[in-house]
Amino acid sequence: MFTFDATLPTYRDWVRLLTQDQDVTTCILQDETINTLVTTLGYGPAIAQICDMLLVIYATQPDYIRERYGVEVRFDSRIAVLQELAQKARAGLLPDPFAGVQSPRGAAIQQTVVQTTDPARPLPTYTPPGLLGGFRTE
Repeated sequence: MFTFDATLPTYRDWVRLLTQDQDVTTCILQDETINTLVTTLGYGPAIAQICDMLLVIYATQPDYIRERYGVEVRFDSRIAVLQELAQKARAGLLPDPFAGVQSPRGAAIQQTVVQTTDPARPLPTYTPPGLLGGFRTE
């Protein structure tokens, strides 16, 4: 089974995003495989293991494939990206997306609750570092 949610609510979705396995027509890994690896190994080691699995698969493919209507799939560029991702995962340099970091959406919900309990308190504008946008007061 293959699922991918672009809002990234689960580790599985983050793994698919990082490893470029997001297209249902060309998916490589099954949901059960990703979920099992993340559950047994943890997020970072699971990404390293998945990168190794994908590298073995891509190493047996040609450098590129030209499909119908001129669409090309280049495996050689994916190999370099996966090798770098695996190195970062093994070194512990990939932040866990759910490790106590409050999402901007969660911050907005929390501020809405605070404003509801104290209507005199205005809803502040909040822009997390590194993200575009924020929450406006009106």
